[in-house]
Amino acid sequence: MSLKEFGNEVVDVYSITEQKSGGVELKVFFDLGGGAFLNSLDHAAQYKAAEDFVRTFARNEATATVGLEMTNAQKKLDSKIKKYDYLIREDSSLSKKIRNAEALIKQAEIDQKETRVSQQKMMEEIQQEQKNLEFLKAKQTSIE
Repeated sequence: MSLKEFGNEVVDVYSITEQKSGGVELKVFFDLGGGAFLNSLDHAAQYKAAEDFVRTFARNEATATVGLEMTNAQKKLDSKIKKYDYLIREDSSLSKKIRNAEALIKQAEIDQKETRVSQQKMMEEIQQEQKNLEFLKAKQTSIE
């Protein structure tokens, strides 16, 4: 990193991150060399610059993290909308199947009534033919 408050000196920066409830805690250490670490008492101007740098870094990382969360949330939302649209189409399809089945049932009931009427007529014709056959058998017997 390059901060004008540190001049041309190389500064090693170390960090530790810890997961905390509601976020992450970031601890940053600036090694100024020669065993000296940045602190607010001995290096006030550099401390302020480092503090601003870390704050900007944290803000940028938080913004990026929220951006990723928003992207993931949008994907979830899009997926749920897609599933919902499928369920709407499925409901419509099932309603159509139900209407078609109801129409088939109604037609089958009509056809069944007609078939029963035809059965009754056929039974009457069969009985008439049986009587006719019995009459002819009796007539044949009487001829012999």
